[in-house]
Amino acid sequence: MKKEEILEKSRRENKNRDIVEIDTINSASKIAAIVGALLCVLVSSLDWHFTKTINFACWAINFGILSTLFGMKYLRLRRKHKLLITAVYLLFFIFFGYGYFFNLLCAV
Repeated sequence: MKKEEILEKSRRENKNRDIVEIDTINSASKIAAIVGALLCVLVSSLDWHFTKTINFACWAINFGILSTLFGMKYLRLRRKHKLLITAVYLLFFIFFGYGYFFNLLCAV
């Protein structure tokens, strides 16, 4: 293969996107997921310390974001382990979302 053919094939596979940009987006997604989880731990710890209650809302939001992130990865890459992770995060989202709405109903 000639250099031009290799470059053209690479452009088609990457849809004219820069590989550095793709890598940066992937790294940012991982860091955002970790920071989101750490913030949920912090907020939940403060809620538990001061009110002795669990903050279901922040966990529901966090798992909603993670399930969307991994769901999109599955749709793009078609890797079955991404689908499994999406399903687990979606179950956590449903659990914490239910807890949040249950607390709302009990407060009324």
